[in-house]
Amino acid sequence: MNTRTALVGPTLMVMIAVGCSGTASDKSLASGSSTVNQETTSPSDGATFSSNVEVLYGIVNAYNNDDAVGVLEVFVEGADVFGLGQAGDASTMEHLETIMTTVGDTVSLGPCEAGVLSNSVDCHASFEDDFHGPAGLTLEGIEHYYFDENGKIKSVSMSVDGQNPYISMETAMGEWMRNNYPEIYAQIVELDYWEDERMATMLEYVDEFVVASGEYPSKAAD
Repeated sequence: MNTRTALVGPTLMVMIAVGCSGTASDKSLASGSSTVNQETTSPSDGATFSSNVEVLYGIVNAYNNDDAVGVLEVFVEGADVFGLGQAGDASTMEHLETIMTTVGDTVSLGPCEAGVLSNSVDCHASFEDDFHGPAGLTLEGIEHYYFDENGKIKSVSMSVDGQNPYISMETAMGEWMRNNYPEIYAQIVELDYWEDERMATMLEYVDEFVVASGEYPSKAAD
């Protein structure tokens, strides 16, 4: 089981949405819709568990409606936010808005159950976005949320069964950009990983890459 890391691109890349570097991070065009499966398994402390799950439902709704403020307000100050930065930093807000609006990352969450550690919740999560979508890729795994005594999120991580499908695609597109558009590649690798301009540029070329690869269209068709 692999932990979703660095939202994720080993070479240059984009992505996504919720989970990174040991913390949780990755939807079709953000349409304002959200999916939450409210089937849950309650631990002995059912009241706390239910309250924490409600917080997660709120995050999903905020995230899928491009509400960065609504997402960030439930994190402990200074907590890592899906690998995008620390709660309370202006740059974290900017990076989160880029993921939600430019890349169109959306998430479906549930069912959820009590985590192994005290005051933690584990939920099945499924992510879609406009960058990996043209290659027929989505990301599914278990997100692990850890809460403080006040019901705010201290940290979050994501575990993926097997190989993260986003990594090989991002690596291949990075090589393709370097070989076919070296000047553009040179420009974007100089930009901050989560800078809006960088992600917008990658989105401009992803359809061309998918066709040129000859691999991802066949996978999507299957």
